[in-house]
Amino acid sequence: MSLRLWLVRHAESTWNAAGRIQGQADPPLSAQGRVQARSVALRLGEVEFQALYASPLQRAEQTAQAIAETTGLEVLLDARLQEHGVGEASGLDWDSIVVRWPQLEEIALRGELVVPHIPGAEIVQDFEERVWAIFAEIRREYQEGDVALVSHGGVFHTYLRKLMHVEDGYYSGLSFGNTSLSQVEFAADGHVSIKFVNDLHHL
Repeated sequence: MSLRLWLVRHAESTWNAAGRIQGQADPPLSAQGRVQARSVALRLGEVEFQALYASPLQRAEQTAQAIAETTGLEVLLDARLQEHGVGEASGLDWDSIVVRWPQLEEIALRGELVVPHIPGAEIVQDFEERVWAIFAEIRREYQEGDVALVSHGGVFHTYLRKLMHVEDGYYSGLSFGNTSLSQVEFAADGHVSIKFVNDLHHL
């Protein structure tokens, strides 16, 4: 038997709709986001999950609550699943960010992570350590079956980037749309397989 982690990015928030960078800011779901949350919840209602974890930020918690209604599970909130803190970039769109910090455009074009260069941003090592800690804890707790985690693109990018052995400081090239599903399988023999990423067929 194997353990399957279902990685669910939150539905569209009001700031997603406006193109604003969120980080650990806490806007709620938009009207479209609530529709998306119901759609992914209906799809996941067919899976017999052992547990449902979520970031406590509204956009993730509200998405998880929709999933809870179709699965009958309690939402287990864990602050370690919060998005990477983006410091002074919170609330800005990308155009405003590159006006304020023009060097970030060149950094992004090189495929490097830009958040570490933003004043007040959460230290990358601290972010990675908390993300890895919650995933490691879940792997110890559940040896087989299905577990869902509703979180953020930055969290999933960081986790999968490490599994893929992408060099520190660089993007993996992965994308996570709102309510996208990704799945990682851990076989009993220790083999790790990324089964799919950014599945949006329910929308």
